[in-house]
Amino acid sequence: MLSVPDFNFRVTIISILILSMTFGCFAQDQKGKNPSNPRLGPPPGYYKTTGHKDDIKIPFVIDRMEIMIKAEMNGKKINYLIDNGVMWDQLLFFGSTLVDSLGMNYEGEALVKGAGEGDGAQSYSASGVTISFEGITFYDQEAIITSKESGFAEWWPGVAGQVCGAFFKHFVVEFNFDKNIMTLHKPETFKYKGHGRALKMTRDSTGSYSVPVILNQDGNREISTALFIDIGGEVPIHMAINEESGIRKPEGAVKKRLGYGASGEVNGYEGSFNSVKLAGYELKNLEAKFTEGNSDNTTCTIGLPLLMRFNVVFDYFSELMYIEPNEHLNLPVPLK
Repeated sequence: MLSVPDFNFRVTIISILILSMTFGCFAQDQKGKNPSNPRLGPPPGYYKTTGHKDDIKIPFVIDRMEIMIKAEMNGKKINYLIDNGVMWDQLLFFGSTLVDSLGMNYEGEALVKGAGEGDGAQSYSASGVTISFEGITFYDQEAIITSKESGFAEWWPGVAGQVCGAFFKHFVVEFNFDKNIMTLHKPETFKYKGHGRALKMTRDSTGSYSVPVILNQDGNREISTALFIDIGGEVPIHMAINEESGIRKPEGAVKKRLGYGASGEVNGYEGSFNSVKLAGYELKNLEAKFTEGNSDNTTCTIGLPLLMRFNVVFDYFSELMYIEPNEHLNLPVPLK
């Protein structure tokens, strides 16, 4: 998890409105608060779409087991990642020469904290940011820019940063992993039309959302628990070792460096789960990473390699996640 004073947001780097509408000739402009879930909080800034589209479709690619989309800022084309580990509002930029060229005025300092064994990354803040994606432009966005010394840009060469709340707090967000298309649905008119199943999402005090799962580590005992959603997570399951609940260190595993988080090096063990059940769907032999520590939203997550086996809809306004099996359901999905 990443956090800065007066902000709550997350980026995982492991190896990491709607009520009022005015119509222009070619754009829609929406400002306001979320229509149905005040706990979600107001969305950041406002947006305009190209044309009178009810749904905005944005293509994406899977890059190093992250969802990457094309964006544009101040005439420069950039690559951006999508994350929802915590419902944070700010645009996150990985400090680099490219990011310096985007024209943001760095206004203050912040300390970004997250997974890892260090103190966090010194960062900067900016406001009034405008960023465009295919078919939509977001205005008046707050931003956090990590320092170049933090190394974020080196971990993700060619990537400018991550986005969360601009999408998930303005729209119901659908990911079709068969076609690699993200669709932004207006929450006030959204009705699920798929053939999948709904999972209740439960929010914690940090802004993370968990869903119920059933885990089987050894082929015998089933463990009913809740795991936090992290579409920016690079492993199917990231789990905290908890002997009392039945989550054990993988037999024979040697502690090693698993990767890096915002606060530094992440160490733990590599293993697997015999099966994972999600909304009644069962997945077999999923790779997992295990760490020692508290069972919080940085250590107990389901990530992209698991989620991409379904076409997924995130409706944070109703606190529901819909999953429908796709062509990847029973295929082995590599960690990278």
